[in-house]
Amino acid sequence: MSVDLRSLARARVIQDYEALYSNGLILKPGDCVVCGKTDPDWPGWVWCKGPSGRSAWVPERIIERSPGAAEGHVREDYESTELTAQTGERLIIFRSDSGWVWAENETGLRGWIPESFVEFETMEMA
Repeated sequence: MSVDLRSLARARVIQDYEALYSNGLILKPGDCVVCGKTDPDWPGWVWCKGPSGRSAWVPERIIERSPGAAEGHVREDYESTELTAQTGERLIIFRSDSGWVWAENETGLRGWIPESFVEFETMEMA
């Protein structure tokens, strides 16, 4: 599910989340990645190895590749860092992708957190 972030940009953490992967993968448009397995628990994500040799889950939609091909090229900037968060914490949400949101906490740390761990707050649009 994707959330329309034009009207929703803030959220509150409703369940503690501990980041599972600490070694982030940073990708730029045009980077070549080698794609492996897809995530059975999170459809829309594929395990990729980047040019740095690091591997992480990457949204399939940002990878351009031929059907059945293991290699592809990244279409947009991407960082795989996950965000550890505690219940009640307030977040700014920048984007949503395949069940996860890219967010920033009140101390300025950014990362991915499962969308089911946050509750969106409606903001008044001018």
